[in-house]
Amino acid sequence: MSYEEAIKIDPQDSATWFNLGRLFKSLGDFKKAMQCFAEVLKIDPTNIEAEKLLGGLKEDKIQ
Repeated sequence: MSYEEAIKIDPQDSATWFNLGRLFKSLGDFKKAMQCFAEVLKIDPTNIEAEKLLGGLKEDKIQ
């Protein structure tokens, strides 16, 4: 099962969104990675790792 399929089954699973974001980041698709990490934070605003990764991607985008 792919991450996208898992999200369709349970769109509130922040761990799946997080892992998908990490996958997109590793593939160099930073826009999709940022969207995934933002979704994690909508579901779980206390997820510090997603916040750090999203912040880092935003910072890289500015530079």
